[in-house]
Amino acid sequence: MKRIILFLLLTIAFTSCKSTSSVANKNESKKENRSLVNNLIEKATDNIGVRYKAGGTTKNGFDCSGLVYTTFESERIQRNSLLPI
Repeated sequence: MKRIILFLLLTIAFTSCKSTSSVANKNESKKENRSLVNNLIEKATDNIGVRYKAGGTTKNGFDCSGLVYTTFESERIQRNSLLPI
């Protein structure tokens, strides 16, 4: 029984330790996210003044979901990629 507990404690200790720092990766990720958000905002604001059209997804007319769809599509973001894993 003591061996099992010792084994479990060692397993937890080794799996909780990281050998590399993720600080640099987090900073890069934040910059990429900021750039992505800015691109999405720019794309969406480019369509200010386009008339409303139910079901529209082109410059001829958008509805709210069509605008979101085409804006995200411009950055190759698909609906499935937004779902949690």
